[in-house]
Amino acid sequence: MLSGIRKTIGSGLSKFLMANMLYSLSTALVSLLSPSILPQAPYEDFIYIFQMVLFLTGIFTAGLIPGLLRYHKYDGQKYQSFYFLTAGIIVVALLILGLFPGNFLSSWLKIGADSVADSMLVYSSVIFSLFFIFNRGFQTAKEDYASIFKDVIVIFVARILLLGAVGILGISDPYVILAMVCIIPFLYEAWIFISSFFRIRFCTLEGYPDFLEFIFKISVAGIIFTATSRLFIIASRFNDDSLAAALSFAAGLTGIISIFNTTFSSVFIGKLDYRNHEGILSYMGKVRKYLLPFLGLTLLVGTAVFFFVTLIYPGNTLQAAMISALTVVHCALMSYAGLITLMTKTYNLLNAQIMLNGASFVIVWLFVKFVAGGLSEYISYIIINSVMLLMELVLAFIVLRHVRRQGETILSENHGNA
Repeated sequence: MLSGIRKTIGSGLSKFLMANMLYSLSTALVSLLSPSILPQAPYEDFIYIFQMVLFLTGIFTAGLIPGLLRYHKYDGQKYQSFYFLTAGIIVVALLILGLFPGNFLSSWLKIGADSVADSMLVYSSVIFSLFFIFNRGFQTAKEDYASIFKDVIVIFVARILLLGAVGILGISDPYVILAMVCIIPFLYEAWIFISSFFRIRFCTLEGYPDFLEFIFKISVAGIIFTATSRLFIIASRFNDDSLAAALSFAAGLTGIISIFNTTFSSVFIGKLDYRNHEGILSYMGKVRKYLLPFLGLTLLVGTAVFFFVTLIYPGNTLQAAMISALTVVHCALMSYAGLITLMTKTYNLLNAQIMLNGASFVIVWLFVKFVAGGLSEYISYIIINSVMLLMELVLAFIVLRHVRRQGETILSENHGNA
């Protein structure tokens, strides 16, 4: 029994999961500790900018890692070169954006970086966070989970120490704090990325357009989805800084759930193959098996989050607690549905995903623009989350119907051959 436990803990998936949990915890601690470290006004500025950095990080990596994981098993060397080429282009694009404080992205997100120095700190924070994400994607494709785990320990320790330094030294400039939690801990990741980039043997661009088309569709779907989830925060930044801070704080609490989803999605995208119908049916059976226990656990966690936030959040405590509980429950439900909808990559059903995410964006944008202001923030937030969850469930139904039809086709072919 002990040997079985040691084998499980030492397995690649366990190391990958623990690494992602540690990284998520380091991000969550930034949200959890900053209210007690910073005065109210600097805190509200910092937590909003920090969430926008996480948002931009998600946008600029939306489709690249799933693309590598899907294609790597066919020709590792070629798709590694495509991966790093695309990652390099993304880094250069972000550097250019950082040179222009009033660029369209900063203006839309209401980041408020007025100087080139502040703007470069924001976009450099995104770049250095992406270095880790890109390295993790590359290491996942190679199943080098031990390296991921060691890298995350460095990031975790560095963030804890630097957060302590912020509190001890009384630093309150949001852009300096941003550099301390999003740039300095990732300096080693920058070295890994740059050295990996120059070690890659770049191939001819044959097949690159198809790779770009696949990751572009995933990126569009991911960007629309992520933008939809941030519309209410961005609108609140314009009207109510305390609500925007509460929403940003709540978003920071969902990291553990998101990391679980990212971890399993990364593994399953690489493992699931549309040609192995039995393997997909087995996977779906496991997802259904744990649905009821998961729902019960989600309710317990949501309740615990509510009471926890009432103890630690300074000012507008009830508002922050309610929004945090709603956010965690919604994120958990979306993540579980995502275990089915991740197969849009397996079966290349990305057009349906883009269409449904686009519909969700339009509905939520219209609601935030014309209706939300006349309702309480709780009702508005529940409606927005319900719209997004409904679209995800519709997409899950489309995937399940596609799997069922494929099974019927295989059964028919087998009868014909018999």
